[in-house]
Amino acid sequence: GHVGRYADFARAEHPLPRTDAAALSLDFSTPAYAAFCADMLETHPTLLGASEWSCYWEWTWQNLAATRYMHNPDLWGYLYFTDGAGDGDDGACRDPEWPLRYVLFNAWRAMVFAFIADGAYPVTFAELGAHPACNATASCDAAALRTAASSDVFDASVSFGDGACASYAPRAVTGGQCFFVNASFADPDTGFAARGVARTDRFTTVDVVDGAGSCL
Repeated sequence: GHVGRYADFARAEHPLPRTDAAALSLDFSTPAYAAFCADMLETHPTLLGASEWSCYWEWTWQNLAATRYMHNPDLWGYLYFTDGAGDGDDGACRDPEWPLRYVLFNAWRAMVFAFIADGAYPVTFAELGAHPACNATASCDAAALRTAASSDVFDASVSFGDGACASYAPRAVTGGQCFFVNASFADPDTGFAARGVARTDRFTTVDVVDGAGSCL
């Protein structure tokens, strides 16, 4: 069988101000620490930020593109474990779900960043790859979305529902409109087929319809 896992590894380092020659202050919530972080950011631009939650450096195994925070699992590395040899030209067995997952991840980013920019969600899938908010700064692959929108192997749409979903402008846990990105993928070469959904809260599911155990 085949098993896929998302993973990333990080090392974080927090700068700490010296209160005297021998001691370090560990109280991140004080105004003095915030001022210290702001000063650090002026001279060390690779610091993630100046707030108590972002005043640190972070090294990650997987490139997170423009996203300066590792807790974004759609940008993590993807490890694919298999118990046998692959079918690919190089012997590797790549996850056939990956194209669908990649499109869903980027569609979610396009929806959210378009809403932050415009105050409204795009209403069709075709709009996502064309929206200027889907760009490198948002770690959003517009070219992949345009390819999916025009490809015969993908079928994707956007739908909306009632409920108290996350709001992204301003950001809040509830109070926003619920959206769903629905997509299916069928590989004509292997017979693999799957469908998936990305929800407002980024929870993403993929169900294999046919060709389980195939390699990409």
